[in-house]
Amino acid sequence: MRFICVLLMIVACLLTGCEQPPEYLSATQIHATVTAAVATAQAALRTPSVTLIATATPLPSHTFTQTPSAIPTAIVSPTPWVWLPSPTPIPTHTPTLVSTATSTPTATRTPTLTLTPAPPKLSIAILGCESGFDLSLGLGYVTNAYVRARNLGGVELTNVCLTLNTNGEGKLHPTKSRCISTLRVNYEVTTILTVDAEYKNLTAIEVIATANPAVSDRVAGTSCKALSGSELGSIKSGLNAPKPIQGQ
Repeated sequence: MRFICVLLMIVACLLTGCEQPPEYLSATQIHATVTAAVATAQAALRTPSVTLIATATPLPSHTFTQTPSAIPTAIVSPTPWVWLPSPTPIPTHTPTLVSTATSTPTATRTPTLTLTPAPPKLSIAILGCESGFDLSLGLGYVTNAYVRARNLGGVELTNVCLTLNTNGEGKLHPTKSRCISTLRVNYEVTTILTVDAEYKNLTAIEVIATANPAVSDRVAGTSCKALSGSELGSIKSGLNAPKPIQGQ
């Protein structure tokens, strides 16, 4: 096979030489040429054969790549109209903050009623008189006067003292003056005062009252009313005992 290939190559060379302009070779030249060709062929046979395998080299495929143009092309595709049911709102429970009205007391300016107590006031009156006879003290005729004292002021009175004075007095009688320790507001007390003087000869009579806090009163007259038995009985039943003023 190798020999045939070499011969074919020689023949090809000869044919190539035939394409040159016609040139007449001598018999000696032809013999030398053939001898050289045969020697070349024999040398080729002695040389290891190299099998030439034609490998098909793929040609680079030219893939056409479309270069996007600088201006984008808007492709408008028809959008189908799809009817969707309107979503049903789902009620959400929102906690409601209920404000509890708290009654906050409003500071109201309340006028302060300042009670100013009425000033102390002592009032006395001579209810009447009677004639008496006092032998225990070695006295003759005496005059007994019934005197009432009232606290008409705004404070309690203490150490309320009453004193009886008349014209024509003789000796000092021990009950000429009397004192009541306490007389509350709107209270009254009735007591008896005695002087060494004859009742029928009275032409002047006076009662002076003093008390704490500093208050006093005075009542005077030219005569003293004579009391009946019933009046004396009513007065004597409550002597020296303070009691609320009636009608106050």
